[in-house]
Amino acid sequence: RVPFIPRAHIHNNGEQMVYGWGENMLFKFYDDKGNYQRAFYFSLPKVDLERKDVLVYYEESIEPIKNGIRNGELPEVWPAFKSLIIDDENRLWVSRFVADPEVYDWWVIDETGELLATFTWFRNRDLKQVSHDFAYALETNYETGLQSVVRYGFDID
Repeated sequence: RVPFIPRAHIHNNGEQMVYGWGENMLFKFYDDKGNYQRAFYFSLPKVDLERKDVLVYYEESIEPIKNGIRNGELPEVWPAFKSLIIDDENRLWVSRFVADPEVYDWWVIDETGELLATFTWFRNRDLKQVSHDFAYALETNYETGLQSVVRYGFDID
């Protein structure tokens, strides 16, 4: 999966499922039986995609991939978001692309679509699950290539 091509994102927390298409910030929610519940949309400008930023994203990749990025056709903008997760309190966590290729801008959104919090987090921290006021991330050490699961506490007030 290349991050600069919009794709479908689906996450299920056992109670509900959310679907988002990476092209825009439209999120559709379904219950555990697949029945449509609600949707919300955020109208935001997209971040310009610079070839040098894509190369930063793939700096640990093999040379043929980097050559493809250097010489291939790329879209003009990044997708509206990178990933999404529903936590145990049915809040939606969405990582957005920003101009800095080292980080994502994370949004935490409640069930009604209200933005509760934002924070910036390094891209090498791949958020996998959020529950009981802890966020669990798969972190990659770029120097060694080793990955580890790290738990972070948080408070949204």
